[in-house]
Amino acid sequence: MAKRKQINYIKNTKGCYICTSHRRNHKGYPCIEVKENGKRKNTNLSRYIYSVIYGKIPDGKIIRHKCDEPGCINPKHLEIGTHKDNMKDMLERKRECWGENKHGSKLKEKQVLEILKNTSSGIRELGRKYNVAHTTIIRIKQGKKWKRLRENIKEV
Repeated sequence: MAKRKQINYIKNTKGCYICTSHRRNHKGYPCIEVKENGKRKNTNLSRYIYSVIYGKIPDGKIIRHKCDEPGCINPKHLEIGTHKDNMKDMLERKRECWGENKHGSKLKEKQVLEILKNTSSGIRELGRKYNVAHTTIIRIKQGKKWKRLRENIKEV
């Protein structure tokens, strides 16, 4: 039997054990190769650690990080849950990608505020000015796009 690679980590100020020994996947989670049903497969190191310490992970369940740190492998920061639980955490902790940080966003927060405050220009004129479709301007004005920004300003 091949010897498993040693797991190394550094402890940060939040008590996270940040893995330094294993490569990370495209989402930033350290991975480990495991044998399952006689086949080798890659899995998140946090899933592996959770199962070694707490037991088998039921089908359909995921491992959530209480610390919101993908590189963390501290068993005390790992908990079992569903994808729905994870999405709820994301919303409560304001980790979802929105606004100018959202992939493909053409507008910056400052520009959206200007659009919301502008009452003298027409919809199509604003669309040309900010290089977006006039329907985007309509959705911003109606509160269908950039809703969170609109909720955070007092007077529009």
